[in-house]
Amino acid sequence: MRVSAIILAGGSSSRLGEDKGLVLLANKPLVQYVLDAVEKIADEKIVAINSKAKIEVFRKAVDSDVKVVADNPKY
Repeated sequence: MRVSAIILAGGSSSRLGEDKGLVLLANKPLVQYVLDAVEKIADEKIVAINSKAKIEVFRKAVDSDVKVVADNPKY
């Protein structure tokens, strides 16, 4: 059985002022820590963000085997 991990990273970050998933901690984006945590249990890793415009930014921030999708095409 294939297992998919879907990481929801589509918050507006209105208080922080930048995408929380892209904030660096020890030179690694926060979203990558979540992806690392599911590495051994998920065959497929998907990061769902809220903006098509930010897809490439997230793709560059995560491992190449991770799918990045926009879950709200209106943004």
